[in-house]
Amino acid sequence: MKYTVVIPTIGRSFEVAQLLGSIVSLNRSDLEIIIVDQNQDDRLQPVVAAIRIGVPIQHLRVNFKGAARARNYGLQYARGEIINFADDDATFRPGAFDAISDAFSQHPDADMVSLRVVDPETQSDCMLRFPEQSCVINERNCFHVTVECVQFWRRKTLQGLGGYDPRLGVGTYFGAEEGADLVVRSLTAECTLRYIPFVGFEHPAKVQSAAERFYKYARGTGFFFRKHFEKPHVRQFISVWFVKGVVGSLVFLLFKPRKAFCYSARIAGFLVGFWRSKRDLGSRAVKEAFYRG
Repeated sequence: MKYTVVIPTIGRSFEVAQLLGSIVSLNRSDLEIIIVDQNQDDRLQPVVAAIRIGVPIQHLRVNFKGAARARNYGLQYARGEIINFADDDATFRPGAFDAISDAFSQHPDADMVSLRVVDPETQSDCMLRFPEQSCVINERNCFHVTVECVQFWRRKTLQGLGGYDPRLGVGTYFGAEEGADLVVRSLTAECTLRYIPFVGFEHPAKVQSAAERFYKYARGTGFFFRKHFEKPHVRQFISVWFVKGVVGSLVFLLFKPRKAFCYSARIAGFLVGFWRSKRDLGSRAVKEAFYRG
């Protein structure tokens, strides 16, 4: 079984060097690395040159921005049977590919296997509170057990799904939820997804997020909600998400006004994204040219 790690990146060099180093240190001959470089300068050239020995690397320079679009672009060049789209500020932990190999061997029907990710300083769960037990990912738990950077997909499954929706995610107006969208579409297509509690990655937890980040990401949540509004599990999850945002903005208003402002920005972003998504979803088909670079 051959693996491909696709790394969309912009604005970072030290972190990319750390990520590449963590992959090379695994000493595997069954993987390749594809870097989709969205920088306008040459900051990554010395980083890639220093790490080339022993690991097949494709360094693809592109003139567009958007994490989802970059993932789709890298997928076109991937030769591995199993694809991971690593965040450019994450690192691999030893044994990650062994755990993935075992999971796909034990579950040959799996279209995707997801791991666990922790913060490098605290070693506590990052992004989610991950379950301690393995499980099948389904409509009841899909928003609570997996995030895109720790997912390992069969290439044929990704191609069949059309890749990520390039209108969603970092670098676009609707700045998040491309991973959730892919998972929801895969479940609709009756793909088999599994989670195992092996810690395969480290990723810094962004505890202090600016209101602007909340606002941009929530626009993606609004788009995602309208796109999948007919699905009961999506309506239930987003309804709870929205109520928590409203309650948080009110509760923290008295003693943590900056945090309350972030919650308010998230609610505002969601409403704007939901409203704006009507135009986008009505004017372009979801299946439009996902691989166009």
